[in-house]
Amino acid sequence: MVVLDWGVFVDFLIALALGAIIGMEREVEQQRSKIVDFAGLRTFIFITMQGALAGYLSTAFFSSYTFIYLAFFGFTLLAIASYIVLAYLQKKAGATTEVTAILAFVIGIMVMVGFRDFAVVVTVFIAVFLALRPELHAIAKRIEKSEIFAGLEFAVISLVILPFLPNYKYSPLDLPIIAKLTEAVPGIPVDVLAQLNVFNPYKIWLMVVLISGISFVGYILSKFIGAEKGVGLTGLLGGIVSSTAVTTSFTAESKKMPAIVYPFVLGVVIACSTMFFRVLLEVLIVNTALFKSLAIPILMMGMTGFFAAFVIYRKQTKEHAKAVDIESPFALIPAIKFALFFVAVLVVSKLGQILFGTTGVFVASFLSGLADVDAITLSVANLAAAGDMTTKSAVIAIVIAVSTNTAVKGLLAYFLGAKKFGRVIAAIFSIILAVGIITAVLV
Repeated sequence: MVVLDWGVFVDFLIALALGAIIGMEREVEQQRSKIVDFAGLRTFIFITMQGALAGYLSTAFFSSYTFIYLAFFGFTLLAIASYIVLAYLQKKAGATTEVTAILAFVIGIMVMVGFRDFAVVVTVFIAVFLALRPELHAIAKRIEKSEIFAGLEFAVISLVILPFLPNYKYSPLDLPIIAKLTEAVPGIPVDVLAQLNVFNPYKIWLMVVLISGISFVGYILSKFIGAEKGVGLTGLLGGIVSSTAVTTSFTAESKKMPAIVYPFVLGVVIACSTMFFRVLLEVLIVNTALFKSLAIPILMMGMTGFFAAFVIYRKQTKEHAKAVDIESPFALIPAIKFALFFVAVLVVSKLGQILFGTTGVFVASFLSGLADVDAITLSVANLAAAGDMTTKSAVIAIVIAVSTNTAVKGLLAYFLGAKKFGRVIAAIFSIILAVGIITAVLV
């Protein structure tokens, strides 16, 4: 005799609730579109109940998953038959409800066989994706075919090749050619080359995936929201992808329309302030210990920029929406370029640290910051994680990099943009730089 406990009833109630969550979304959609579909609120509750019963009976009575397999196979046939009938009668092409019903059946099973928490998570994701159907279709319309191929190309490289890359630190001496060259040519600093063990293919490409992933979030959001929402939001989203691209675009526009000042200033300041939070996110992922020390100076710089943006927002009388031309961050060539640049910065930083100590890293930070902050940020974070430099030195190095990059964008706006636009940007960026440097020294 099998004794039922309260845990079983709780699981059943959870399965029914999860079915109701999915069913409610499907019911609302059917009421809105006036189309009769395979399943609504009540039917989805019954579907998860059937899945829960199949899971319970299999484990409690049969002690085998065979009954689950048979029940799943039978329900799948039912869903397919429903799709065929509705497709014939209503000329229906989509199978969203039928596929969702199969997933709901599986969710009911998962609750009863020990995967309740995961079933809840899956249900939430299903409900969100179903509710965002119009928005997802709108995003799909905005994405070009070339961007789809670029995304697929990068996905294959990152998800297929990344796991097979060796996770091992190599030095130049590990190359047979260089090893033989050191034997044949006297005077080559073998000890220095041996310390340049920074060539870890797995971690290098992992950093590429990280940067591209962060940029991709901003890129998708920009596609989803669009520039028509305002120049401030354009600056924010563009700053996640590339604050340099936003600065360059708005600087050129300010030259064309010198009468419009504050909207362009707002976009540039927000984009460049967003860069500081992007840097913090990168460090948080790579080196949590460094993040705790870096947070104060970088946050101070970012918040100073956003405060200035708020003041500018209050000054402007008319917002000028401008679409920023930002390339897809999931293209192969830019990813390879960043990988090479990252390796170069990593080598220069390590070499500077070996030959000149902390000063060498500071010089590398300054030089790298002239072009990009992501590579030097990740390089310094990795060096600090490996114990090759102190946390204090790493903080100063990253502050130097972001300060140099901010100064470059300020000079770009000052010399290439309209006069008033350039003067306002230069004044705001000077304050941001002063706050960052003072905070980094005092903290």
